Formats: sequence, C-alpha cells, structure tokens
Amino acid sequence: MKSYHAERQPVAQSVIDSSGELVRSTKFSATNTHAQDYVKIVEKRSGNITGMGIRYSEEGLAGTRMWDFVLNQGTEITRVYSLLDYARWTLFLFSDDECVVDVPPHVHVIRIGTQSENAQHWTRHAPYPGQAVLVRPDAYIEWVTPLHQVHSVLAEGVLAEFNLPH
Repeated sequence: MKSYHAERQPVAQSVIDSSGELVRSTKFSATNTHAQDYVKIVEKRSGNITGMGIRYSEEGLAGTRMWDFVLNQGTEITRVYSLLDYARWTLFLFSDDECVVDVPPHVHVIRIGTQSENAQHWTRHAPYPGQAVLVRPDAYIEWVTPLHQVHSVLAEGVLAEFNLPH
C-alpha cells in the first residue's frame, strides 16, 4: 500500500507515547499518586492499549476497524471476524442479490444477505447494508462503496492502487 508509512507512522507514535506515559507514571508522580495516575492514563488511552481505538483516517469508514458482528452461516451462528483470513484481503458484499465480481485470487469475496434463503451468510442487522466493503488483512477497512457501484469501482483498477494485482 502506497500510504502505509504515512498512515501508520502517526498511529505508531501515539502508541509509543501511550506506553511511555504509562511507564513514567509508575516512576514519577508529583503528588505520590502513582496508581491513580496510571488508571487515569489507561482510561484516557484505552483505545491505544486495546487497539480498538486505533484509526488510520480522519473521516468515513476507511481506516477504521471492520465491525465484528454476529451472523448466521447456514444453521450455525458465528461472528464476521471468524470469516476473515488475516492473510488475504476480503471484499464483503452486503446484499440479498447474487453479485459476481472479478477480483484477484488473493481477494476473498463474502456475500452477506438478510435472509437464509438468499445467502450462505446472513443477518438481519448488518452494519453495512447495500455496501461493498474491502477489508485489509489486518481487519481495517480500505474502502466502502455502494453496492450498485462496485463493478465500476473495480473496473477503475482500484485493486491495483492497493498493490493488489488484478
């Protein structure tokens, strides 16, 4: 990804700053309240500590972690994170309609519908209805587009932009 360094550097610095602040709080305290200081820092920086608050963009869904949610896989109940490969990109298509897309073999396509008779994976409460969502191997969203535009977006060579040969 062309923007990898520019995107990750500020986030990495924030994580380093959080770690440093925590370490310093255990050694230095003007009021001798080490434990309380530590707890305040954890509360303030919990997103960095857990990783769930890390965001790689300023607005929209791109750069945010894919929401994990419960869905049905046939007769089984599972979570969307269990469908991720973590070594491949995943293109989620949130639709009851069959949608054939042309993607490279290292992009896994998963369609999530709203009814069992329309899709192998389904939920009535999908957070991205009518959207195509490209998710990176680290579970962060690369881009989101309305489902009716996914073919034109892919035809523009958007996968090549992310170093995904097509």
